[in-house]
This record gives sequence, structure tokens and C-alpha cells, in this order.
Amino acid sequence: MKQKGNRLILIPSLILILFWIAFSIYHNLVSSTISETLNVQISAISPSFDSQTIQALRARKQFTPLYSISAPSQPAAASPSSSTSSTGSATIGNAKQATLQPGGQASGAAKSL
Repeated sequence: MKQKGNRLILIPSLILILFWIAFSIYHNLVSSTISETLNVQISAISPSFDSQTIQALRARKQFTPLYSISAPSQPAAASPSSSTSSTGSATIGNAKQATLQPGGQASGAAKSL
């Protein structure tokens, strides 16, 4: 009895799935996502190429970039107008000078910053 019940469910399900697949294939073949006006505007690409230009590109040995990217050697400063020298002192603005102490503390004229 169980086998007959399984067949009553499996056979119609199999038929339904086969019809679903067939309808999906038919629908994809018939329907188009390109509008008629765009379809008229589409033209084939000409198969002729400029062989001299292709040969010139193949003959080019070296690629020279127009720009170069370099990583910054020092971390960015706190403000755009400050610069740090290798001795540990910072020049800020128009001649205010501060000395950096261990621990990030500043002494001198720029201590209030």
C-alpha cells in the first residue's frame, strides 16, 4: 500500500517538474530582454582590424607608467602645517618650536596645542 501511495505522489510531481522545465526553456527562447528599438540599432562588428597597429603593439617591449605610487616613509602629521625632523623636534606654523618628550608629551612653545 505504501508503494502505491508513493507512486501517486511521485509520478504527478515528476510530470509537473518536467512541464515546468520545458515551459521555462520555451519562455527563455521566446522572450527577449532587448527592446525592439535597441535591437534595430545593434550592428555587427566589422571583422577587419588594423594589422599594422596590432604589430606595433606586439613589438612594444616596455610599459612606462605615467605616474608612480610611493608609500609615505613617515606617518602623517597631526596638522597640515606641521613638519617633523629626524631629531625629534617639530616646527609648527610660523616659527613656534616644540620638543617631543618620550610618551608623546610636548614641551616648549607648542605645549598648549
